[in-house]
Amino acid sequence: MRLFITLTLLLSVLQATAQEICDNGIDDDGNGLIDLQDDQCLCSGVSVGLPSDNLIPNPGFEEFNCCPANFAQIYCDEFWQSQNTTSPDFHHECDYLGLTGLDAGILPPPSGEGAAGIITSPVWQEYLNTCLSEPLVEGLVYTFEVDIASAPANETMETCAGGDIWYSDFELTLFGSTDCLENPQIGFGCPTDNGPGWQVLGSVTYSPGNVWTTVGFSFTTDLPIQSLALGGPCELPLSYESIEQFCYPYFYFDDLLLTTPLNAEADMTILSAGNLCDENAVLTASIEADGGTWQWYLDDVALLGETSATLSLSAQDYPAGNYTAVYFLDGNCQSVSTDVSDQSEFTASSEVTICSNESFFLPDGTQVGESGSYEVFADNGELCDSLLTIDLTVLPIGEGQTTLGVCQGETLVLEDGQIITEAGTYTVVLNATNGCDSLVTTTVEALTTPQALFSFTSSGSFPNITLEFENLSTEATEYLWEFPGSTSEAIEPEWQTTSGVGEICLTAISEDACTDRFCSSFGFVEEFSFYCPNAFTPDNDGLNEAFGPVVRGYDPDSYVFEIWNRWGDLIFRTTSPQERWIGNDRGGEYYVQDGVYTWQARVRPLGEAEVLLFAGHVVLLR
Repeated sequence: MRLFITLTLLLSVLQATAQEICDNGIDDDGNGLIDLQDDQCLCSGVSVGLPSDNLIPNPGFEEFNCCPANFAQIYCDEFWQSQNTTSPDFHHECDYLGLTGLDAGILPPPSGEGAAGIITSPVWQEYLNTCLSEPLVEGLVYTFEVDIASAPANETMETCAGGDIWYSDFELTLFGSTDCLENPQIGFGCPTDNGPGWQVLGSVTYSPGNVWTTVGFSFTTDLPIQSLALGGPCELPLSYESIEQFCYPYFYFDDLLLTTPLNAEADMTILSAGNLCDENAVLTASIEADGGTWQWYLDDVALLGETSATLSLSAQDYPAGNYTAVYFLDGNCQSVSTDVSDQSEFTASSEVTICSNESFFLPDGTQVGESGSYEVFADNGELCDSLLTIDLTVLPIGEGQTTLGVCQGETLVLEDGQIITEAGTYTVVLNATNGCDSLVTTTVEALTTPQALFSFTSSGSFPNITLEFENLSTEATEYLWEFPGSTSEAIEPEWQTTSGVGEICLTAISEDACTDRFCSSFGFVEEFSFYCPNAFTPDNDGLNEAFGPVVRGYDPDSYVFEIWNRWGDLIFRTTSPQERWIGNDRGGEYYVQDGVYTWQARVRPLGEAEVLLFAGHVVLLR
């Protein structure tokens, strides 16, 4: 008796601690739940890799702060700058494309309107630098791609060496830093030589050519990288020496991409074919993943041996029920289920409602259109025909008439969304709550429409000019004049302007409230003049502290004023005629030395198409 009790207790403990096996059709842990019925067999999903969003801002060099007017203006491009104290180039169809790129057929770029370019030589190595939209995560695998093309160029972006590429394969290198730099680092070499915090993330070999090519590589990092620098390796081959004076290997870049795979649950489906009545029922499961195994279940209990993606129900004489396909991969599983009905013979009835202008097709193909009760056999298969009774109700549709008006040149939207521009008779379909739409015949009449027109004469001289108007409108009873800054309802008003240019509009209103609008521009142009001094003294004495031209009678949208130092560096640029140079370098806190500086201005006189170019020198004395 004591031995029997001990064995019973032992069996109970073994059952309580047993692990449920999820594909053997047995209640392994003795809790009354088999396979998928047990919570121990819940599936967490199978993951597949998807690419993340691009982490590089403005990857195609399309966005810009200013339109480049020359080489060495990468600072005009949004989010991009030079990593060191060299001067990469920004090419964009808005104004500037380098001659060597045009000659080689590289520019304009095939994708978008912008591209960037760098010189790469032992004495002058340029690098593009940008901050990432979010830091890189240590240990993740990242994929980098870029479109690249090459052609030799001199320092002013003109073709040299006859356009022939003499330099060898290029080891395109990507550098990373944990800091996001606000200004370039001092130096003319690679990032790791210019300052601390930079490391090589990866590189790829590119054979230089005039055709755009996509290259790339994958890498991981052990630091939270926040900014990238792109260019040549720190040690260049001997072939990258210039073969003629000021002629360098040059590389163009476009469409940069930096992504990392994201995990997402794989798509999974079951397709059914045939039916149990015709003894040809088949289920087929599919998933967007590879390398796993299948197991089928009926009402959450495993069907032993059914480990294919296809399950032939009729061939194995499986009954109706809930079927589940489970896919196992790398210790995870994902499932999808479908119900299969027995489709046995039955008798059923249904109610159907249609409108009087519609017909209904019975399951046997018979077309009916009158209210009544119809009996028909439905073919569910050779063995499972069913008798159906269909009670059909036919509802009437409503009809009506209405009249509306439309002004000439205007549109009228009817209740059903029709857009009407001409007089005529139209049928409007109105949705009804019972599902049977009503038909409304709408007559659209043409309303009296005015025609607005006027002329004017002027007296006085700029800037005090009086305009007198002659109203030439027809079919109108009311008028509304719109002047710059004021309005009038007079028939023929007088108006005085001091603005020089502008637009006057007249709205004519008919007795049917139809309107017509006519506008005419006026312009009294101030005479163009341009003057620029040749010296200024920013010494804080309150006299002659700033420098810039005085311009009158010009289009302010065309104005560009720039100043360079003796080395050709752009130190001041503005598109505002009111902004003056106070002697600082690119708007910063550093002030340049006394000396002679070169300036250039572009401006278009009012009323003329040509933009004029002015240039000269200015002496800065403190």
